[in-house]
Amino acid sequence: DHDMNSDRLTHITAYIATNTTMSGNDKSEIGHYVVTAHPSGSVLSAVQCSFLSPNSRDVVIAKSTRIEIRQYQPPSDNDGTNDTIDNNNSSNNNAEDRFPLLLTLPINGRISSLSPIRFTNSSKDCLFFTTERGGYALISYDEQLATIQQSSAALSHSSPSKKKSSDDVDTSSSDLIIGEHYPVRTHASGSLTNYSTSVIAGGRRAECGPLAAVDPLHRCIALHLYDGFVTVIPIHRGYDINTPRTSRSADGGGKQAPRGMASLTTKPFGDAFHTRIEQRTVLSMTFLKTHPTRSTYIPQLALLYQDARGFQHVISHGIDLSKKCMVLYGSTAAANNNAQDAIEIDGKPAASVMPPPGEQLKKSRIEGGSAMLVSVPPAKTAGGGTKANALGGVLILGQRQITYH
Repeated sequence: DHDMNSDRLTHITAYIATNTTMSGNDKSEIGHYVVTAHPSGSVLSAVQCSFLSPNSRDVVIAKSTRIEIRQYQPPSDNDGTNDTIDNNNSSNNNAEDRFPLLLTLPINGRISSLSPIRFTNSSKDCLFFTTERGGYALISYDEQLATIQQSSAALSHSSPSKKKSSDDVDTSSSDLIIGEHYPVRTHASGSLTNYSTSVIAGGRRAECGPLAAVDPLHRCIALHLYDGFVTVIPIHRGYDINTPRTSRSADGGGKQAPRGMASLTTKPFGDAFHTRIEQRTVLSMTFLKTHPTRSTYIPQLALLYQDARGFQHVISHGIDLSKKCMVLYGSTAAANNNAQDAIEIDGKPAASVMPPPGEQLKKSRIEGGSAMLVSVPPAKTAGGGTKANALGGVLILGQRQITYH
């Protein structure tokens, strides 16, 4: 672990039991077991969303095998700088109070991607994350369970007859949520690797690990699991996160869904499908942003890839959810206007088309060593608005410079 420092190690010494026939040197033999005393602190991903409550400013941080949720607390009018003793410690405490850690969730696997998803009938965001071994899950915050846990914790600490053990967590001076079960609901989970292996026979796993991107309008999720393929999971935007979930099967019956494709056909998601791409070594991918309500473009997926000669390029393709295929760069083929997941305007499905060739993204031979794409919203007009079919660009994060295209 990168966070294993010499001052953070705990040495557990175990003395080896010996009999009376062993020599003195053997009796003094000692075995050392060295472990880290602190959890991993390397940040793999971070997103801003409203996870804990509507309109909250939460920052969700993925750290190896756990997720931290922090919430920004704006400074009050009483906060001042009148303290003259130990100004450095005072400023550190104020910064920690304004950005407190409210919840920590352990994950069974090393997180590879993290993205928020908001359904139409919800005022809060869900979290979709994947692991390096191809696992995935969609979770949301359960306020009712959190309230019950906080009430139980307050009663247990206020009771004088109960003796506090060494393992009890002190919540009298913090808002940490404790309990045997974490206050989250799992709406979908499974293994993407098992499903992909049964479809892509003999496929080679992506060299850069599982990559995931969520459409800004929450129409679909794109996953790069195998070289030459992009797996697309349509999102049912009308899914209600408060609906009780009794089964993983798509028909809502009482039977347990089998491993594989059925695990992807839960209520939040539609049937996953695979599309071929010419780009082999994909380093990063993201969806281009557009107008949130008036856009008629199908989802545009931007790819950062490397060719056989080592040169890096950026290109965008469209995803036709109605025909379950990838519309490659340069094509202007229109999608089915009656697509189930098309954007609705005033209750009517909008037409879904590809952008004109001049607006599609393509950039050849960018700076070597680039590793990430960051989507940027489209530019605003002189009146402060955004064109209906305006497409945003991307920031290319390189080793020595950041470029916008």
